[in-house]
Amino acid sequence: MIKPGGVILRHDYSTAVGPTRFWDWLARELPIFQIEGTVMLYLRVDYEEVYNKTQMLLQDPLLKDSVHLPVA
Repeated sequence: MIKPGGVILRHDYSTAVGPTRFWDWLARELPIFQIEGTVMLYLRVDYEEVYNKTQMLLQDPLLKDSVHLPVA
């Protein structure tokens, strides 16, 4: 879960094929960056457009059935 202004950090980027492919796929749609000289990635949700894209991606067939958010 993330809200506007939040940051997602991911460690061990490039150390496992599956997660690396997933983050590379997300990086085609979102501004995800690798921290130089590390295996860390970050996504800063600092604009409403980025937040809206993160929410829209939840409807993608790859993610739709894998994310279960509680009903408010």
